[in-house]
Amino acid sequence: MRVLYVSPYGAANEPHDAVAEYTRVLARAVARLGHRTAVLAAREPRGERPAEVVGVLGQDVRTGFRPDLVHVHFTAGAYAGRVRVLLRLLDALAAQRVPVVLTLHGVGRDLGLLRGAGRALYRRVIARCGTVVVHSNDAAGTLAALGRDAQVAVVPHFCIPPARPETSADALREKHAFGADPVLLSFGFIHPDKGLADLVRAFSLLGGDARLVVAGGVRRRAGLARVAELRDRGHLRRVRRLVARERLGERVTFTGFVPAAEVAAWFAVADAVVLPYRRAVRTGVAHLALATHRPVVATTVGALPELFGRWTVPPGEPAALAETINGLLYSPGVPLPELGPGPDEVAARTETLYEAVLRPGEEPLARR
Repeated sequence: MRVLYVSPYGAANEPHDAVAEYTRVLARAVARLGHRTAVLAAREPRGERPAEVVGVLGQDVRTGFRPDLVHVHFTAGAYAGRVRVLLRLLDALAAQRVPVVLTLHGVGRDLGLLRGAGRALYRRVIARCGTVVVHSNDAAGTLAALGRDAQVAVVPHFCIPPARPETSADALREKHAFGADPVLLSFGFIHPDKGLADLVRAFSLLGGDARLVVAGGVRRRAGLARVAELRDRGHLRRVRRLVARERLGERVTFTGFVPAAEVAAWFAVADAVVLPYRRAVRTGVAHLALATHRPVVATTVGALPELFGRWTVPPGEPAALAETINGLLYSPGVPLPELGPGPDEVAARTETLYEAVLRPGEEPLARR
């Protein structure tokens, strides 16, 4: 089977993009099953193109790779300014009777932010694809509300451990003078939807000797997206002022951007990872927590309740968040969340889906 992936994509050393990394890992896992894979990048990668990239959306495509199936990985932001080009490609594939699978990585967040425009965009893209993949039952329900007839398959997001650390949890504890104090970890790029202010307010209610680590900085953006960067920087300033007003400065650590070589160590430091999100977002941090087998307290948005069950609270309720964090930190024998599927398991399920798509009449992968 020859599979062409259409996705945001870049060199392995480019700044992290969750959808690009998902595509990279999935394509390699599918190739290990004996299939030929290649990538059509949504935009020109910086520097030299990776060997697996056979072209750029709307530009040249190397001859010699004729796919049996095309798998598009989509978020609205990834194709900003390129939607018309993507739609033309999908129309051309339909004319050539090449089946298309569409994975939606941020349907809840996109529709929440873009509202009517987002619904119109998603309907146009979905209408051109025979089978749609989402990562959770919550996303499938959101998609059903659009009223489209596409077949929907739920394939869980895989979990992969972070890169081998170049430092240790003990070294980080010593560097930041944490001692044996319990540590709460908020990880990832700063964004208003992630509920960081709610977490600070909840933390102020905990008392005791716990520490809070905000590990991550503001994502740098260019062009029109610079407006979003300025919004995020303003949000971070407000959170820092809140920390000062609550007199939490000695107990809250802001690390700024975390290099890949330190990610595993920060998760190892954490006694609990907290995801106090106010809106549905892509759950890359949740899957990092699962891959590193850390306890998680989260809010009941998006797919988080499916992943973390009883340790979830409604968004925007710091008191409830504080109570749940306190229960997790100081209750003996708290069960750790189950490890999620690895890339090879997800690739096998995706392969089953591909085979069903290439043989019309068979049901797509059953929902969990």
